[in-house]
Amino acid sequence: MFIGINIHPGSAGSNSSSPIILAAPIVGITTAATDSTPDTNIDFDELTTLEGDVIRQQWVLGSDFTSPDVQTHIINATDLLNGAFDMTWATTRPDGLNSTRARMERGATTSDWSNTDSITIATDTNNLLLVAGGTDDLLLVDGSSKLLLAA
Repeated sequence: MFIGINIHPGSAGSNSSSPIILAAPIVGITTAATDSTPDTNIDFDELTTLEGDVIRQQWVLGSDFTSPDVQTHIINATDLLNGAFDMTWATTRPDGLNSTRARMERGATTSDWSNTDSITIATDTNNLLLVAGGTDDLLLVDGSSKLLLAA
């Protein structure tokens, strides 16, 4: 299932005017939490995607996409056959909650943004990172529920 379809006027041929429809891709993180260069699988609608279309992926620390880090991928013939491809982030992501999303682009025409997927990266296992908790319990990245404090 593909989400977020934008319809923009465009030219399907030299004498016809029809909308260009780009479906938003689906993003899934496929890497371990200890990997600071995360891998994602980006699935797209091969019926509306053309060779040469661009996937623009954004990553942020947290979940606010106001100032994202950006990486692009140009769709090639192999991608079209598979309807998906794997993308490794080229630079090191910081420890903490990291979120990603992507969209399809063809010139000035863009799809809506994909789903947002997140991962809590924790490369330093000596410094445990609190990722969830409540008033009565804690869940640490190492899977334990014990927090030791030394004075």
